[in-house]
Amino acid sequence: MKELARNTATMANYTKMLVNIVSEDNRDISPSTFLRYRNILKKKYIIEEIEPFSAGFKSRSYIVSSTKKIFVDPSLAIATLNLSFEEMMNQPINFGPFFENLVLRDLLIYADSLNAKTYHFRDRNGLEADAVLKMSDGRYALIEIKVGGINAIKNAEEHLLKIKKEIVKYNSKIKDPSMFQKEPSALIIITGVGESMTTKNGIHIVPIGCLKN
Repeated sequence: MKELARNTATMANYTKMLVNIVSEDNRDISPSTFLRYRNILKKKYIIEEIEPFSAGFKSRSYIVSSTKKIFVDPSLAIATLNLSFEEMMNQPINFGPFFENLVLRDLLIYADSLNAKTYHFRDRNGLEADAVLKMSDGRYALIEIKVGGINAIKNAEEHLLKIKKEIVKYNSKIKDPSMFQKEPSALIIITGVGESMTTKNGIHIVPIGCLKN
């Protein structure tokens, strides 16, 4: 009951925050009205919600349980912001959120065709993975999404290894074998450019053009 109350309170606070953002022009929009708008956008296939990877750790206290919201088509956001191709190319770092949205859209499509599911993962210590691809047999891959750049890929690699290390650490503290968390079957970094490869640490680098089912 406490966990349910906490999740309800979190959703209420999140909704109020979004209502405040939408209401910056001083028009009053109630939380219920905002949720109605959100549901309309979902039904019209404008936005999509990605569920949290609840199996990330079998103790729910480790998991942040909010959904991740993306555009079904990231070009909608680009058009809304009136961004040109030149503007995005001149500031590639600002292209990151759009690229992540694009990759997540593709992952949702390919996962569905494979009877798999796409999730996101974030724990209460701030560790997160941009996506988690979970197969129907229980295997899963932790995925980071980076436009490109050696430093960005290196940081993503370290980040994925840290999450895996935390899972091993979590298992070491669990006495009941039934509560052990399965380790990821693959660690993947999806990039915008470059060639596919596997690093010495076993991280798979996959350019977005190589994604397929």
